[in-house]
Amino acid sequence: MILGAVVLLAGCAETTPANVERPTVAEPGSDGDTLLSFDTNHWGAFHSKRFGLTLPVPEPKNWAVDDHSQRDLMVRHPKTRSFVQVYATTEPSLVNRQRCEERARALGIVPETAASKVTALKTVEDEATVGPGAYDTRIWVAIAPGATDKDPIVGHVFAFGGYVRKCLFFHFQTEVASARDESALSARLALVRTRVLGSVALDDFDSVPKENVRNVK
Repeated sequence: MILGAVVLLAGCAETTPANVERPTVAEPGSDGDTLLSFDTNHWGAFHSKRFGLTLPVPEPKNWAVDDHSQRDLMVRHPKTRSFVQVYATTEPSLVNRQRCEERARALGIVPETAASKVTALKTVEDEATVGPGAYDTRIWVAIAPGATDKDPIVGHVFAFGGYVRKCLFFHFQTEVASARDESALSARLALVRTRVLGSVALDDFDSVPKENVRNVK
């Protein structure tokens, strides 16, 4: 599983959900009402005027977006116990991915299990890359296994990027009920890397933020 980075820009706030053709039907799984996978036949996007980006997601009607009440952009998918968290800062001096990761941890926007209990996380992928654009980015995919095969497993996709004086932070977290659903967890992490992060669109610096959200094919 390889994670691409996501970047955001400062702007004024407004988030608009795209329409979806039909609601998603829950799949039977080990956790009853919890979905094991996303419906990848139906895609849409959320456009954030505050951060100047368009975030594509499967089942857009089933994500709850909060781009107003807190510092971060939070997009939650309750049926899969998943969320996407995005945040950016403008720094007083030049930065790189290491400094931006330190900044994210200092701000407390890295979850505690990832910030202070690294031994609890099993690293799946850890690499440095360039992107989006010229951002210098660390990609980290990790799993927090349960104490037993019957305990929940939590998966994380992190990106810490730096460009000139801008830092970006991206975090996707998702959970499955037990080890029997580990393949579903892996599929979610891979999907976010290839179809969500890989398709994030940034507003042009000189463009006026768009009022409408375009669909993602």
